[in-house]
Amino acid sequence: MIFLTLSALANDEKFMDEVTLASETHYKDAGAKAEELLAAGKLDEANQLYLSARPEKDLIAADCFVLGNVFYKIAPDLSAKFLGLAYQAMPENPEINLEWAMVLHRDGKTKEAANSYLKSITKHPDAYLPHVLVADCLVRNGDLKEAIEHWKKANHPQHHTGIDFAICEIYGPLSPDLRHNQILKAVKRGETARLEELIALAGHWDRDWWNSDSNTSAIKRSLALADDFLKSEPERLAQAKFYASTFKDDAITSEWLREKLTGLKLILGDKDSLPTSSIVADRLCALAMEHKLVTKKDLLKRYEDELRKRALKTKPDDLTALNLLAALLVPDDADKTGSNKLAEIDQAGWEEFHDARFAASLLAGKMGRKELDSSSPLLKKTLDDFPEDPWICKFALQLAAKDKLPLKPYIIAAIKAEFRHLSVNMGIIKDSYGLKALFAMLEQELN
Repeated sequence: MIFLTLSALANDEKFMDEVTLASETHYKDAGAKAEELLAAGKLDEANQLYLSARPEKDLIAADCFVLGNVFYKIAPDLSAKFLGLAYQAMPENPEINLEWAMVLHRDGKTKEAANSYLKSITKHPDAYLPHVLVADCLVRNGDLKEAIEHWKKANHPQHHTGIDFAICEIYGPLSPDLRHNQILKAVKRGETARLEELIALAGHWDRDWWNSDSNTSAIKRSLALADDFLKSEPERLAQAKFYASTFKDDAITSEWLREKLTGLKLILGDKDSLPTSSIVADRLCALAMEHKLVTKKDLLKRYEDELRKRALKTKPDDLTALNLLAALLVPDDADKTGSNKLAEIDQAGWEEFHDARFAASLLAGKMGRKELDSSSPLLKKTLDDFPEDPWICKFALQLAAKDKLPLKPYIIAAIKAEFRHLSVNMGIIKDSYGLKALFAMLEQELN
C-alpha cells in the first residue's frame, strides 16, 4: 500500500513546485536509465526502475503525479493507479484533475471525467485542452449545449493542431514500446505466427496518428528472434529478412526491388509465389506496384484464389490477406464485375472479421450506385455494429439530410465517431476539421 504524506497547507503553486522537485530529485536519473532500457526493448525493466526510484512509503502526491504521467502510454494500469492516488490526496487540485480526467476519459468513464475536467477549467479557464476533451464527454453524457460552449472555448482556429493531439491522447495508440513488448511476449510463448507483426511494428514505429519512423534496434531484435524461431522455415525467414530490409532509411530503387523479388521467386512472375506471411505480402505487393514492376490486374489474376483461401476458405483468420484482396479488387473504372467481387469481400470482412473498414466500403459502393437511403436495413445494421465509425456515421448523416430527416441524432453520432477516430478532412491526414463542422451543424440544429 502506498501512503501519501501531504502538508495540510498545500496549494496549487506549491504542488507544481513539488512536482518539479520530484522530477529533478527522484526521477531524473531513473528516467535517463529507463530511456536506455526502452531503447533496448526492456520495457518491464524500465517500468521497474521508475517504481523503485523512491520507496513506496515515502511517496507524496507530486511523486504519484509524475509517475502517473510517465506511465500514461507505456503502462496504463500503473498510470491509473498513481494518478488515482494523487487525486485521492488532492481532489481539488486542477493539474491532478486534468490528468485524472484523461485517465477516466480513456477508460470510458465520461461522467466522472467531465467533473474532473471542469475542476481543472475552473482554475485554468483559458486552457484549450480541457475544453475540447470535456466537450467530447459532455456530448456522450447528453449535455449538448454545454458541449458546444466548451468546444467554442477551445478556439479551434487558433489551436487546431493542439486539439488534434489532445484527442489522440485519449483515443490514439498506446506506446509502440508497450505494443512491441506485448507481441514479443506472445511470440516467446509460442505464437510464432506473429513474428512478422513484430517486424511490421518495428518498421512503422507509430507514436501517434501522424508520426512514425522505423526503429532500427527493434528491427534487429525482431530478426534475431526470427533467427531462433524460424530455423525450420528457411524460406519464411529469408522473406522476413527481406521484408525488414525494406524499412531501411535508404530509398528503395526499382532495380534493387526487382532483383530481391526475383531472387526469392516472389510476386513478379507467373510461377512466383506470395510471401508466406500476408503482412509481408501486403507490403511487397504495394512496393512492387509503386515501382511499376507489376500491375494490380496481374496480382489479382495470379493470387486472388490464394488470398481467398488464406482469408476465408481455411478458416477466417487472415484479415491482412482479405484487406489485400479488397485493395486489388477496387475497380479502376466502372468495372461491374470488380465491383460485385469487392462487395462480396466487403460483406465477408464485415461478417467474418467484424471490421468496420469493410462495412464502410460496402456502404460507399452502394451509395455510389445510389442503392442506399436512410431507411435501408443495411445502413441500420452497420450503425448498430459500428456506432462510432466516422465514415459510416457520415454516410448516415448525408442520407438523413437528403431524406430531410431530423439531423440531431445523426450529428451527435458523427461527433462521437469523429472524436474516437478522427477522419481525413482538409488534406491527407487525420484532423479535427470534421468536428468543427459538426459542432457548427449541431448548434444550428439546436437553435
